[in-house]
Amino acid sequence: MTPIHAPWNRLRRRPIRAGRAAAPATPDAERSSTSAVKLRAALAPEQGAQLVEFAFILPLLLSILFGIITGGIAFSRNLAVDNAAREAARYGATLPVDAAMSDWLDTVADVAIGSATGDLDNGEEGRQVCVAYVHPDGSEATDQTTRMIVNPAGGRTIAVGSQCFADGRPDSERRVQVRLQRESELIVVMWGRTLTISGESIAHFERGA
Repeated sequence: MTPIHAPWNRLRRRPIRAGRAAAPATPDAERSSTSAVKLRAALAPEQGAQLVEFAFILPLLLSILFGIITGGIAFSRNLAVDNAAREAARYGATLPVDAAMSDWLDTVADVAIGSATGDLDNGEEGRQVCVAYVHPDGSEATDQTTRMIVNPAGGRTIAVGSQCFADGRPDSERRVQVRLQRESELIVVMWGRTLTISGESIAHFERGA
């Protein structure tokens, strides 16, 4: 009769191995760790000094940046105002005074404002638009020197016999004067200033009254 062996008799017990002990640190590793600690300790004061220096320099850098930005804006506005003055004067020089002088002045002023790409819209700081039909020798209502001024709020005033500026031309000459201005802020190194940007133009009046 064949003997019956219990299943557990066939299992072999594996010896339990103890965990390996950590290798002792070598002298080179200890020196490397000590050097890293000393390096971090030496760099800490330098990093702190750099942060303090950056804190002092940052306001200066920002002020210079603001100066570049605001200066660029002022330059762009100056170009727009100059161009608008020329466009309005050229347009007025070819626009006949068919009806009331006030209508002619309104049209030329609207061209000046529209040609400035928003820099002379109502409400802009220091905005002033002056257009004038100049003919000192003229006596008729549609052929005499007349000026219109548009204030920042959009109000318009007309003055007969007044010019926008003295141009030194003969009284017998018919011409168109346009003078535009507005304000722009300039900020540089904690210092600010309000700039007055202006543009003037004059054109010979080519259409008979």
